[in-house]
Amino acid sequence: MVKPNKANIRAAIDEYFRGSPAGLDVTAFVLDRIGQTDMDSDAKATRRTIDQAKQEMGRLISSEILPEMFSGVEPLDLVRVDTAHWPELAKWVTSYTQHRVGQRRR
Repeated sequence: MVKPNKANIRAAIDEYFRGSPAGLDVTAFVLDRIGQTDMDSDAKATRRTIDQAKQEMGRLISSEILPEMFSGVEPLDLVRVDTAHWPELAKWVTSYTQHRVGQRRR
């Protein structure tokens, strides 16, 4: 599990794209790496609901961190969490937006 801060999120994004260079499920991967326990703790510490924390994390990933790391970030479809592929994530997240990214920024 990773603490939900920008450095750890960037590291998780790097890990995701090393294993899935053309992948679309970076948000699911990052949320799965953070885990429900750490997301709950972060939500409580910042006086947000878990739903608010998840939504803000999705926005942080798609609107801030991915554009800093890659060119041409394209939001795609909102998809349901695949329980077979993301069994732990499916316990606390129902859907996420897929993203396609362009070239890595230097």
